[in-house]
Amino acid sequence: MKSLCLNHIKIQLPKPHINQQKILDSSAKYKVILAGRQFGKSLLCLIVAIQRMLEGKKVAYITPTFLPLGKEFFDALLKYLPEQLISKSNAAGFSIELITGGSIRFFSGESLSRFRGITKISLLIIDEAAHISNLKNEFGTAIMPTLLAANGDIIAISTPCGREMFYSLYEKGLNGVENWESFHFTSYDNPTLTREALANLKGTLTEFQYQQEMLAVAGSNANGVVATECINNNIIQELSTKEPVCFGVDLAKYSDFTVLVGLDEDGVMCYFQRFQKPWEQTKDIIAGVANRYSNIPFYLDRTGVGDVVTEQLQLSCGNINGFLISTESKPKIIYSLIKAIEGGLIKYNEACANELHTFEYRYSSTGHLSFSAKQGFNDDIILALSIAWYHRAESIAASKWKLY
Repeated sequence: MKSLCLNHIKIQLPKPHINQQKILDSSAKYKVILAGRQFGKSLLCLIVAIQRMLEGKKVAYITPTFLPLGKEFFDALLKYLPEQLISKSNAAGFSIELITGGSIRFFSGESLSRFRGITKISLLIIDEAAHISNLKNEFGTAIMPTLLAANGDIIAISTPCGREMFYSLYEKGLNGVENWESFHFTSYDNPTLTREALANLKGTLTEFQYQQEMLAVAGSNANGVVATECINNNIIQELSTKEPVCFGVDLAKYSDFTVLVGLDEDGVMCYFQRFQKPWEQTKDIIAGVANRYSNIPFYLDRTGVGDVVTEQLQLSCGNINGFLISTESKPKIIYSLIKAIEGGLIKYNEACANELHTFEYRYSSTGHLSFSAKQGFNDDIILALSIAWYHRAESIAASKWKLY
């Protein structure tokens, strides 16, 4: 802990690690930090914010959303600031004023236009800047003018998310633009993290996510789950002529499509059908294919109405199995598919590749990881393929046991 004293009031600030200190030692007016997860981004911002507030300066803090990041930062400030220093605190409005005259006010990246009219900002902190969608439009018109009166500084810090506005700010320092300095640190550059903790974190990520989230390497397709090169390397022009060992079926929901995917023993797509039909026709089509391959297991997404469809099909087809896609099982089958794609273990058609190019991962406000297609796109083929791949090894083993 680092101790400060103001009017006999003792303040205990967290001690920065060696790589955080490199940023604190910088005299650059505008600092841009590209950093991996758990580097200590928020702690760094907290130290700088408190120091500036103790000097009687105004600080503005922008976060993609108030919850949870803004709330966590607000609570952390109150933890480190002694009550005797605080003249006013507004939890609802996310603002703190000190007896020094210094203050901090929070703003959501979802409504940057409200930043207009704010003035005399001495320090502007933009936390997780790469995840603020409207940053490009508002940076020059709404954000920068707030710094003019106080000749204020900027700290923009984030884990990368593609190469959009935040990355263009990062490039200013790389290109030697006056007053700008850029820093790049990975998750491994936080000496307080154990190798075991880092290994555990890496184990939850795909290779693409690992590059972006831990090594802070900005990819071209932002929240994509697989690198473009990996996706393209596994495209086949024609389906395999080998017999399938299992089928994955994703049933249509709302405006989506029903998709049937068959994989052969080598992990190559050998059957593909995609359509939009009324439920009765959909069941007839699936039953027809299932009866044609009566000794091959079919795994149907039985989420929602799929549960009823699965049960009805099981009455006429002995090889129909239900598979529930839930918040627990979906990441599991998607991760399995991604690992196969990255390892070149699975092959698919161009229609599937097109969906993979627009398939993304997202972290919710509570930190929950989810996968889905970009708005306006589909992921039906991906889900059918992931179900088939997930059950492929099991199906091969079962078929060999039957033969034996």
